[in-house]
Amino acid sequence: MEHREASISSTRNKDTSLSNIRPILETCKGNIAVFISYLLIATLAYWSILNNTLIGDDYFYTVKAGELPLSGVWHLFNNHPSFVRPLPSLTLWLQYKLFGVEGIYSHLINIAFHAGNAYLLFWLLKKLRVSAHAALISSFMFLIMPVAAEPVTWSSGRFDLMSTFFILLATGLYLISVRNKSNAYYAAALFAAFAAMLCKESAMILVILFPVIELLHGILSEEKEPDKRNLQKRITESVIRLLVFYGIFAGYIAMRFAILGRLGGYKDVPFVSRPQLLTAAKTFWTFLSPVNSQFASNVFLFGIGGFFLFLLIASQGLVLFRWKSATGAIHKTWIFFVIFLFSTIVPVNTQLFRFGMGHNLKDSRELYIITMLAIALMMIGLLEFGWKKDKWRIYATVAVLLLVLPWLWGLSKNNIPWERSAVISNAILEDTHDLLPDPPPNARIYFYGIPEWDGAYIFTNALKHAVAERYGRKDLSIKQIWQDEKDFDLNETKDGYLFEYDPGQEKLILVHGPEGT
Repeated sequence: MEHREASISSTRNKDTSLSNIRPILETCKGNIAVFISYLLIATLAYWSILNNTLIGDDYFYTVKAGELPLSGVWHLFNNHPSFVRPLPSLTLWLQYKLFGVEGIYSHLINIAFHAGNAYLLFWLLKKLRVSAHAALISSFMFLIMPVAAEPVTWSSGRFDLMSTFFILLATGLYLISVRNKSNAYYAAALFAAFAAMLCKESAMILVILFPVIELLHGILSEEKEPDKRNLQKRITESVIRLLVFYGIFAGYIAMRFAILGRLGGYKDVPFVSRPQLLTAAKTFWTFLSPVNSQFASNVFLFGIGGFFLFLLIASQGLVLFRWKSATGAIHKTWIFFVIFLFSTIVPVNTQLFRFGMGHNLKDSRELYIITMLAIALMMIGLLEFGWKKDKWRIYATVAVLLLVLPWLWGLSKNNIPWERSAVISNAILEDTHDLLPDPPPNARIYFYGIPEWDGAYIFTNALKHAVAERYGRKDLSIKQIWQDEKDFDLNETKDGYLFEYDPGQEKLILVHGPEGT
């Protein structure tokens, strides 16, 4: 009898254990399904660029990193004179060691990171207690947004993709650690935050986001009437957690200064500058309708930009007028994303609001995370502050999904210049080799008239690395003469081979060889 009761008790314990595990397994299956779906959608959306060769600065980053031996991998910290981004450089190093300069693998890696970012947006919104419906629509619209063409299609855009990935991951992990008082999640959040900083400087926004999380989800807990002692305890715990994080951040800043001799940044792009109204307006207009103007009429740009602006205004109007209809958790989420958005704009202030961004979409990767946050805020306003009836949710969803077709069309058009750039870049390398199949040892090779930008980057700092890679030689002295180098005398090229790019014929011409040959 006792044996039978023990057996029944054991069975009940097993049933209870299984019932506790089952929801976790179901959640994991759901998350995996979302990521796989996003990966498939992203691959289909960017299918046309998979065969693109490396272009622009891709050779600079990939070949320069890939040539390092295993013992010299630490040089990934100082392989660029203006910034410290070793983590993406490490992926490029591994990529080169495994696949060389084959472009398809580089593009697949970028696509996977973009799909991962869309999933992490979904995951973060869910952790912030946004409905699954709003989280799915937000992350899906981010996945197909046209402004993602530059960071995803251009291999060198990996810096933006990876920094966004680790920013979202660090934010979600830190949120969980604060809510659950989990040291394991806290340690993981610090690791992800440091990884984000090693991807791109814009990850410094975490110094703002972590205190906001502490305030909204740590100090201002869910308790209706928090005990004074508990409040003091929560403040103390928050301060300790933040001090550890800021200590890591200070170490990161010290490391940058030790490597670069300064905080970093390009010589012609200051850290702080005064925004200009017209350039800021131009950038905002590009943000609303991010389709290359080579392919879209002003009417089309006005249509999708105006509709997106309408949805943004309507969504935030709902927040204003229906604030009391939402839960406290949604209030905190909206506040958090507003701060997230505005703090993200600051690191790229000089690019976006001093120099401006037009519809040729040059440097549009700077809008990548900004657009993501704007989409999330729009969906939070429409679905979490809107009417709770199913009809309203259906109407709001259909309204947002009206952007899907024009955005997908815009994305495909935005990718065309990058496809064309890959063809031109590859042709330049092939023409060079055909016209000069076997240059003599230590030959000097000059290039003039190579376009830098034609709706996409062609060759900027990477030409010498690309040509050296094509020949498989390190002894060649290769120089690209920029078209704005007005003081350069072409007579100085008489000691070597001068190639000039003819934009009319879209081909390379060998102007002359070394004097006396």
